[in-house]
Amino acid sequence: MKMDAKALAFRIRMQFGLEAKLGGFYRQDAFELALAMGRKNKFRNLRHNKVNDALLDTSVASNLVACREPEKHFHCHNGTGLSVTPDGVIILEDGTVVGVDVVFAATAAAAKEQIREKRWGRGDPRDRAAAQAERAAVHAHVQAEAASGRMTAREAQDARYKIGLTLESSYHSGYEKPLELGGAVFLCVCLSYFGGWRSSVGDYTEMVGHTGDAEAADSHEERFDHPARTWASATHKQFSMQATAVATVNATYDWVASEAKRVMREVLDVRAMERRHTVTPPVVRAQQADEKDGDDADAVA
Repeated sequence: MKMDAKALAFRIRMQFGLEAKLGGFYRQDAFELALAMGRKNKFRNLRHNKVNDALLDTSVASNLVACREPEKHFHCHNGTGLSVTPDGVIILEDGTVVGVDVVFAATAAAAKEQIREKRWGRGDPRDRAAAQAERAAVHAHVQAEAASGRMTAREAQDARYKIGLTLESSYHSGYEKPLELGGAVFLCVCLSYFGGWRSSVGDYTEMVGHTGDAEAADSHEERFDHPARTWASATHKQFSMQATAVATVNATYDWVASEAKRVMREVLDVRAMERRHTVTPPVVRAQQADEKDGDDADAVA
């Protein structure tokens, strides 16, 4: 749980609407730049995975058992046969299994909607059946078009990818009922783009927090302990909040900084090519001597 000075400076600039200060031509607001560069799925997956790992690591540090993305353990309660996989499960000391799923939201209203969808899902099995029929029709059409040469391989790949996204977004059972049928309790962790908690942090710490957090100041009972703990993160609740915030900031800065460097290299290469003078190099051309010229040359000699 470390954050270097550059990541901390970028986080402060995001919060107060200052310039990104990433060098070169970047004069854009840091928060707007992070939003613009963060629309890619690669960044969302990177940030999501880092925060999820931070939550599970803090649970392990609290003497609990944690597992990342348990596959094929929970299934859809509507009989579709789909596997429901939360981001992780935490096993408490009394054996209670808590399924955790992490999501990010820009506003409080969006967070409320995200939590509702994570709990109860979207659509119904009939929507998924219709999407499956549409996918079969699209695949047959794409195969025929590609075989006749009217569609390139890239166009066929894009068509299959789009219909696959349509199928995936048509129906989701949610996590509440499948985990309940599997003997687990579901807990959604919703964070802001800055790493703050939009869901109730009290619900999380009350369920998976360390029991030493509730002890009095002069108590000699066991407390939460970690090598990275400081005076600002003495309890498990404080440590969890700080760990998620640090993971969010590090993932955001690493992605934005790497993308900024990549774009800057591309721009500088283009500018260098524009300034470069195109000079045709000299070419040596060997011309074969004519026989007549050779005879005249011998006569003169």
